[in-house]
Amino acid sequence: MVQMAMTENRDTQGRDAVAPVEAQLRLVRKMEAMGQLSSSMAHDFNNTLQGIISSLELIRMRADSGRLETKDVRRLVGGALASASQAVATTRQLQAFSRRHPLDPRQVSVNPRLALMAGRLQQTLGERIRLDFELAGDLWPVWCDPCQFESAMLNLAANARDAMPQGGRLLIRSGNAAVQGPEDAGGQHVCIDVADEGSGMPAEVLEHAFEPFFTTRARRRGAGMGLPVVYGFARQSGGCCEICSEPGSGTSVKLYLPRHLAGVDDGGKRMPAPSAATPGNLHGKGGTVLLVEDEPVVRQLVANALQQLGYPVLEAASGEDGLALLQSNKAVSLLATDIGLPGMNGRELADAARQTRPDLKILLMTGYVSDMSVAGSMAADMALISKPFTTEALGQCLRTMIGEAVDQP
Repeated sequence: MVQMAMTENRDTQGRDAVAPVEAQLRLVRKMEAMGQLSSSMAHDFNNTLQGIISSLELIRMRADSGRLETKDVRRLVGGALASASQAVATTRQLQAFSRRHPLDPRQVSVNPRLALMAGRLQQTLGERIRLDFELAGDLWPVWCDPCQFESAMLNLAANARDAMPQGGRLLIRSGNAAVQGPEDAGGQHVCIDVADEGSGMPAEVLEHAFEPFFTTRARRRGAGMGLPVVYGFARQSGGCCEICSEPGSGTSVKLYLPRHLAGVDDGGKRMPAPSAATPGNLHGKGGTVLLVEDEPVVRQLVANALQQLGYPVLEAASGEDGLALLQSNKAVSLLATDIGLPGMNGRELADAARQTRPDLKILLMTGYVSDMSVAGSMAADMALISKPFTTEALGQCLRTMIGEAVDQP
């Protein structure tokens, strides 16, 4: 009895000694992953910021010297906007991977969607790769964001193209499936299987395939966010993603999306994706907008954009100031408020505003992924737009919400 107790005590001490070592090892691995992620992000963002800063500096220098011409402004501004768009794309990819990117889910028929995408997919693949489809005839509809679905398919096509530099065949199959398992979303799903005849991946590469910024390609060929974005989209949509690959045997990526049952209210309200509008046809008529934003520079720029779109603007720097304006007799058609305000935040302001003006239309703005959860509980005549947004996207939201006539160019 004593000996057994002593042995048990030594075993306990051994386990206690091992536990801190395992914890330290996990911490080291976590810090290494964070270091790789932050380093890759810094590289990409530094490049995009360089494009923005250089373009703006050249505009200022040429304006100061009196040598700024309209064609120069358009070219330099175009370069700055292209760089900014790339930064936005990188942020969206990170949000998609972390399952925090706001989605616009709706019922999607996969087969017709793939048929419409065939031309874009073939263009992505190039002339050396043949694109074939094997699509099930009795396919269920799915519930997902159609734009993110198309982005996922294009990412998979790009990966397949890079795996087949000498050409080959890409086969896309669809079918109904039941997904079960503790790590996956269970129930009825639709499976989209994207299989290439490429070089395949060894086990040591395959285990990192869904990690952000992990890539075996040269830096100029991509940042390694294709598969992580597909994975994040699948999980955020309530599905899952599987990958099978062996060297010399190609790669198969299976995307599982949940079946949509007709008549089910999936909740959540999002503004429709911005149409391909041009600045010439964005102007609304009337409709005063109360803009509440605590960042002075952002408030000034958004106010200028609203005025450019043809909307009179009232400005407030806090939720309390915004509420005071709403409790006055000033005419306001729509409240556009940032969510992350100090003191009374934007959602609290919206709720308080409805007490005074129950029919007020409200557009919530946010740059924080943690704020996206408010969208699921939004009342009627409320919508969410994520920063950064373009003037075109803002104009589309306002016209949709206020229902105004639009000036024709």
